[in-house]
Amino acid sequence: MKKKMETFRELIRAGILLATYYTFVLSGWIPEALKDVIKTPKQLGYLTFISMLVPMIVGIILYFKDLKFNYEKSYEEVLLKFHKIIFTVILMFVIQSVLAMTLFKDFPQSENQETINFMIENVFSYGFVLSVCLIGPFSEELIFREVLIHQAGKHFNRYVVASISCFLFALIHATNWMELLQYLPLSIIMTVAYLKHHENTLYSVCLHALYNTTTMWLILSSLH
Repeated sequence: MKKKMETFRELIRAGILLATYYTFVLSGWIPEALKDVIKTPKQLGYLTFISMLVPMIVGIILYFKDLKFNYEKSYEEVLLKFHKIIFTVILMFVIQSVLAMTLFKDFPQSENQETINFMIENVFSYGFVLSVCLIGPFSEELIFREVLIHQAGKHFNRYVVASISCFLFALIHATNWMELLQYLPLSIIMTVAYLKHHENTLYSVCLHALYNTTTMWLILSSLH
């Protein structure tokens, strides 16, 4: 009975976070509802920042004890293994480049990447930088790694939930099956890295944040 109650509480907690993330980030109803109010790219940048910030705050509130324990246990390990994070990011870019030049050379850039490029070119601000380089990675790693793998893995088969998480992470960045195939290798690498490093959420946040930051830097460099 106690185990069932724990599972139920975990489902409620995860459901609140997932619903918040869907509402503020994935659904698109907020930009649509405010389309007559948002007049400038700068305002769009602020809206993006707030939309990404809300799920992060909700996640911290819901999983504060878990995150605090994870941080206290693992921050030294992350510092000692930061060179592995750098190596993994390089590997991700190499694989992405190889795929772009071979399997996906005749396909257009993904809609998600086009949106990021547009935002960097037209909506660049401190809020947007924080959204892409820190807030977004934190929220996504909290949801797709901490919640869908670590927490769900306490109640269900860990490899099953890891596979589901990996697929869903790629899915939210894609608008069609070809884009899904483009993002899936990156999702697999990030999931494997998380599992290999003892489900260290701080490690996966640093990996994701460094990848996004490097991507932004490369896009900015290409514009000048």
